Amino acid sequence: MRKPLQGVTNIVRFNWPFYALTATALAGAGLVSIFSEGPWRFWASILTICVAVPVMVSLMVSAYVYDLSGLYDFHWLDDILLKKDGSFANINAGFDETTSILRLRYPSAHVVSYDFYDPTHHTEPSIHRARLAYPAAPDAITITTAHIPAQANSLDAIFLLFAAHEIRDAGERERFFGECHRVLRPGGQVIVLEHLRDPANFAAYNVGFFHFLPLRSWLSAFQVTGFTLTRQQRINPFVSVFKLMKNGNTL
Repeated sequence: MRKPLQGVTNIVRFNWPFYALTATALAGAGLVSIFSEGPWRFWASILTICVAVPVMVSLMVSAYVYDLSGLYDFHWLDDILLKKDGSFANINAGFDETTSILRLRYPSAHVVSYDFYDPTHHTEPSIHRARLAYPAAPDAITITTAHIPAQANSLDAIFLLFAAHEIRDAGERERFFGECHRVLRPGGQVIVLEHLRDPANFAAYNVGFFHFLPLRSWLSAFQVTGFTLTRQQRINPFVSVFKLMKNGNTL
């Protein structure tokens, strides 16, 4: 069970140097605006607003997306038909908070947790902090983006939930989706959940939206690796889900 505001709390926890720097800047600007006069007070107040508002907006949006929108209730999977007793892979990038939820949702399925986190290659400090706070599950299998240790045509579904964007290189991303295509059975599905580099996420996260990938990058990776995109929809204003099918037909 997720704790109240667990999502936004983790964001602050995993990115604490940024928030510590922000708090220091706000404290300094606040002191200047209180104890100075004239233009110094004016500009300190402007700086306080320019720093505080974007940070507060991003945290409020994050609280909505990860804690209040029902994202982790997984009701958005209700109309995605999956084989109830199938073989599933949930692939993460060093931080897995969804395998246990999927196992509860699909109790008759065999759900394997794969982890492609490589600290020498995926160097985001926030991922490293997340990994320290939440070590990999004992049954998680370490993989690389170049190889998924499953037989060809053996999986019914692959879940990529806020994970694939950590593969920053386009060529590596295409090779990874090629591996996903290899291990899926004909008619197997990949469920990709991601933020997009779009106006809504820019309004929410300001320059932080550059960490997300634009829609064209996802569509290119899907097409090059032979997947059919059968569904693309927003499950809230900031998060999109893509349903890919191997040898599928567009719905």
